[in-house]
Amino acid sequence: MLKDNVEYQQLLKLRGAIVGKRQAQERLAQARKTLNDMKFSLTSPNNRAPVRVHTQAMIKEFEAPTVNAAYKVARRRDRGINTVKNIFFVLLAIGIVILGGFLIYHSAVWSWNGSIGKMITEPYMNSMIDYEVAVGIHLFALTFALAIGATILGFLGAGVSPAFFAGTVVFGLCGVVSFFASFSYYYSIVSGFWEKLFAFLASFLFIPKFFMAFGYLLPFVLAVIGTPLVAGLLIFLCVRGTMSSVHTYKKPQIDLTELKQTKEYKEAEERDRKATEEDLAFYREYYNKEVDHYNKMVSVRKDAVTKYERLMQSCDKTIRSLDILHSSQKNLDCIDNILYYFDMRRAKTIQEALNLYVQDQQMLRIQNQLSDMQRETIRAVREGVDRLSSRLDSMESAITKEIATVNRSIHEQTAVLDKSINELRNDNNRNASRMIEEQSRIANQLSHMYYLQRIKM
Repeated sequence: MLKDNVEYQQLLKLRGAIVGKRQAQERLAQARKTLNDMKFSLTSPNNRAPVRVHTQAMIKEFEAPTVNAAYKVARRRDRGINTVKNIFFVLLAIGIVILGGFLIYHSAVWSWNGSIGKMITEPYMNSMIDYEVAVGIHLFALTFALAIGATILGFLGAGVSPAFFAGTVVFGLCGVVSFFASFSYYYSIVSGFWEKLFAFLASFLFIPKFFMAFGYLLPFVLAVIGTPLVAGLLIFLCVRGTMSSVHTYKKPQIDLTELKQTKEYKEAEERDRKATEEDLAFYREYYNKEVDHYNKMVSVRKDAVTKYERLMQSCDKTIRSLDILHSSQKNLDCIDNILYYFDMRRAKTIQEALNLYVQDQQMLRIQNQLSDMQRETIRAVREGVDRLSSRLDSMESAITKEIATVNRSIHEQTAVLDKSINELRNDNNRNASRMIEEQSRIANQLSHMYYLQRIKM
């Protein structure tokens, strides 16, 4: 039985020592990492900050009049600065509104006169556009421009300010009014259902004029959108300006010599000293406990490192003491295979198992070599096929070029022959025509001579 086989039991012992050494190495690395990562984070009692609660309270109370006076002066100064800043923003906003109104008026007049004047003075599709139709086209383009403006304001003002929402509503209402007004002007020159239907279909012919009017309206839309945006931004900055905030305040330098000479300050220092001693005593006790705990944890980690090092040494000693296998064969792969041979009754001794292991390893190497040779052969065959295919493609290309050259030569020779045949045919036709004309002339002469001879008779 295997349990009575000494060599089999030695193999199991050797395998356990190898596995134990591997696990001990992993645990040792983890224990060393944990030990190196341990840090003591508490500050030393010697670096403990003293308690100054009572003296700081007296200093603040002593400095309060001077600090408050300096704070009030800075606040009045900052209030004046903020007021001037807000007035500047308001005046700038008013200027922007005035400038924007000027730009809006002139851009509106320019776009109106430019687009409508161009439509009614230039012929379009061999006819002139009526004034009412031109106004309808212009107002329809204005509808789209106002819709774009409303979309921009709605996108910019989403969740920012109700003013943007109000601007979006105003632009939308103006766009609706412009939309209905455009239809009113466009259909004012026609009456009846069929005339209006024809006018609706004819409106698609005015798409180029629509884009031309839209181009004229772009400066107007930019002025209408830009003016409230810039003016609103300035008003927003003015409203959000914190007039009561202090930006220029600096704490004044106050002489504490007089305070420190008072009896009350010295009593406060004594209370702070006692509080510092009590705090230091409590903290030192807590600190010492934490140091002891930290040292114990370090000792535990060091003991774990020592334990795993001893375990590794013990496993190494066991592995060296078991000489049933060569040092190169003392690995899990070899041992597992040998144990498999014992379990499957393929071997009864270590020597038989080693012979089987060597044979299997040789067979495995031969199989690997054959697989490598097979892969190399397949790769070489593929390369040969690729080269042959490339050569065949080159030959096919050369043959195709040669055939094309022969065909081109045949076509050229055929064209020359056709030209020669046509020239011969033309020459024969001309010669036949001349012969017919000559025979006709001779026949006429003979006929005339025969007629004269008959007269003489």
